[in-house]
Amino acid sequence: MFSSSRWQGLETEMGFGCCCGGGDGFVEALMKWGFGDGVLGLMEKKEEINAGIYLLNSSVLDRIELWPTSIENEVFPKIAAEKKLYAMLLPGFWMDIGQPKDYITGLRLYLDFLRKKSSPKLAK
Repeated sequence: MFSSSRWQGLETEMGFGCCCGGGDGFVEALMKWGFGDGVLGLMEKKEEINAGIYLLNSSVLDRIELWPTSIENEVFPKIAAEKKLYAMLLPGFWMDIGQPKDYITGLRLYLDFLRKKSSPKLAK
């Protein structure tokens, strides 16, 4: 199982992966952004992305090769083809803060999100 998150404004190509599937959480296909309109055309909800939070059965570790391996590009597509990959939509705020410059921006956006969605939390 891996998580997906909603992100506004993903109509532009970004460095996030996306998943296509039914409403039951089953993942039919995984794709990376950057393949042009074909990817966006296959997605039912363009704002759902792979948020990179994974809950794995220990047997998945046996599928990872002993050299640099991308779990998203090499392992998950095989599991999806076996119809054993599911995603769960996580509500709330999410932002990629993988770059140091994005951390401060993320803090500002999160506080703005709290102000709009749950202002009592800010009072504590």
